[in-house]
Amino acid sequence: MADEISTLMSNSKGKIVLLRLRNTRTIQGALQDFDIHMNLTLENAEDITEEKHERLGKILLRGDNILAISLPDDPDHVISCGRSQIFDYRGNVISQYLGGGETSVSAIFDIDGLRDFRLRAQWQNLVKDIRAEEYQVIYDAMLAKGGVYPKNLCMDDPPFDEADQKELVKHQVNKMVDWGVYTPTRDWQPYDVSESVQQRLKKAAGKA
Repeated sequence: MADEISTLMSNSKGKIVLLRLRNTRTIQGALQDFDIHMNLTLENAEDITEEKHERLGKILLRGDNILAISLPDDPDHVISCGRSQIFDYRGNVISQYLGGGETSVSAIFDIDGLRDFRLRAQWQNLVKDIRAEEYQVIYDAMLAKGGVYPKNLCMDDPPFDEADQKELVKHQVNKMVDWGVYTPTRDWQPYDVSESVQQRLKKAAGKA
């Protein structure tokens, strides 16, 4: 355990701490003791997950069951409790530490691989549908530029079929590269977008 974390925990003895557990429960109680593995002893503990609190009394919590700890004197400082992981752009775990205690992990990213994946991926490039936290920076950048698609794209015409949808994604990737939202790989060339989809885009843009 890092010295600063140990000091923070020591200074919180006898005070109420808030714990978020890996089973989604939330526990609060007076911190009595702890060790280097973040095993904690609480007095007058309560499960406050539900509106009606459940009194637990004195309890011992194993560090590997604790997701995060909020301290009384600094509620914005949340101590994570291990199980740190880094995922690559395909969702694979490339680095992790599954033990207890606050930890740091590092990994080497294939930046060119990530850029190539972004440019070639289909569903990941449907930015109008992206809301996940990992895409928030991209989503916000697109909104700042006015959005990807013109309004009224399907106002007078039916939704795109699968083939035209793929063409629309090509248009979207080209636009994101032009706007600097995506950084292309060195050998990337803009996609050719079918004439029919280009006409739909121009028609919709004229109605905006």
